[in-house]
Amino acid sequence: MRTLAFKYLTNICFMPSKNTRLIPFFITGLGLLNSMSAQHSILNSVMDTRSLSMGRTGLALKNNNNFLNNTAHLSLLDNSGIYASARSYYLVEGLGQINIQGFYHSHSNDGWGITGSFDGSKDLNESVIGIAYSRKINNNSSAGIGLNYYQQNLPENSSISSVYPTFGMQIQIIPKFTLATQINNPIPINTKSSKKISSLYKFGGTFEIYAQLCITTELQLASNQKTDLRIGIEYLPNPQFAFRTGFIGNGTISFGIAFKLKNKVYLETGYELHPVLNSSIGLGFGYKFNKEKS
Repeated sequence: MRTLAFKYLTNICFMPSKNTRLIPFFITGLGLLNSMSAQHSILNSVMDTRSLSMGRTGLALKNNNNFLNNTAHLSLLDNSGIYASARSYYLVEGLGQINIQGFYHSHSNDGWGITGSFDGSKDLNESVIGIAYSRKINNNSSAGIGLNYYQQNLPENSSISSVYPTFGMQIQIIPKFTLATQINNPIPINTKSSKKISSLYKFGGTFEIYAQLCITTELQLASNQKTDLRIGIEYLPNPQFAFRTGFIGNGTISFGIAFKLKNKVYLETGYELHPVLNSSIGLGFGYKFNKEKS
């Protein structure tokens, strides 16, 4: 079934531009490749601005400012704080996505978080709110779980909703190579009173070429979505500034920059250029209640 947001993007195509332990998970997920079809949904489009500017990768990144890309990142965040991001959809007025998160470190090895996301327009939209928990397994790995409430709002005040779980994991295989996975709703349940949520499997890896430069790749598998390989690159000339770029197999390219102010405030922007749908712009803001430990 096509989602509401996908119907918008279908119309946009005809509008003017202005308007080790993880390896078994990777192998299992590859079996879904033969059933992919293109579709847009908040369930597989939520990402932070860093991910937007890096070819929609970010699952296996370190030094994160939020846990939008992977629930396991919660326990890797160094302080409590908030993060918010917003993005347009190909310069179409009134159509976009907003994400807001809060995270709290109750202990050095774990963390709690709440999140809310809105995708679409005033009349036709999807939204998700959730709570998550993550814990470090050891110095090289972490795992996280979450429970989310999904709602799709339709015209004439009608809506459909459902609840689904999320599982995430990240592990550093060797000092410069990290693997990660995120699974949303691994066992779909279809009832008369709720919307069926398709399973979503994400797999990614990051390699640090050296301390200031890394390359990351990601594969996202879902029964309602076309699969494209994604690649992102991040370069930090100094700890306070970052250059980012990325590429998606469908021909989309992206880039962005980020600033860190006094180790407490993060500002970032991303730009994505689709070969058919034109451009999409994103902004991100993060604030940590305490300074990062140097």
